[in-house]
Amino acid sequence: MLASAIGGSTPLTARQIMLVNLLTDLAPALAIAVREPTGHTGERLLKEGPSRSLGTALNREMMLRGIITAAGAGVAWTGARLTGRKRRASTVALVALVGTQLAQTLATGGLDRHVLIAGLGSAAVLAGIIQTPGVSQFFDCTPLGPLAWGITLGSIAAATVIGSVMTPLASWARS
Repeated sequence: MLASAIGGSTPLTARQIMLVNLLTDLAPALAIAVREPTGHTGERLLKEGPSRSLGTALNREMMLRGIITAAGAGVAWTGARLTGRKRRASTVALVALVGTQLAQTLATGGLDRHVLIAGLGSAAVLAGIIQTPGVSQFFDCTPLGPLAWGITLGSIAAATVIGSVMTPLASWARS
C-alpha cells in the first residue's frame, strides 16, 4: 500500500499476485503443514495447546512475518525504482516478495527434506519464469540483469537476517 501511495499505482499486477500465491502457498506451505513437529519448537507448541498457539502467538507471528516480507519487497522495489524502469522495479518487488516468504518458510522448516525441495523448487520456477522472455512478459515482468538480481537478493538476505533476529526477540519480549 505504501508503494502504491508513493508511486501512484500498484507495484504488482493481478497476474503477479497470483504467481506469489502459487509459488508460496502451494508446495512450500503444504510441506510446512504436513511435516512432523521436531525439536524444541514442536514440543513447545504441543504443550501450549490450541488456545495459546493459535491465538495471540499466531497473530504476533503473522504480524512479524508480514512486516518482514513487506520490508524486503519494499526495499527491493525502492532500490530497483531508483535504478531502473517501473516494470523492472515491479519484477524485482515480485521476486523479493516471493523470495522473502520462501526464506521464512525455509527458516521455519529447518532441514526438513520436503520443505527444502518445495522452497528451492518454487525459487527455481520463479527464476525460470522471470528469465524466460515470453513467459516473463505474460506475467508483466522483465528478465533481470545482475544489478537487479543483486538488489533483489540483498533485500531478501537483509529481511531474512532481520527476521531471524526479531523472531526470538519478539518471543523473549512476550515472556
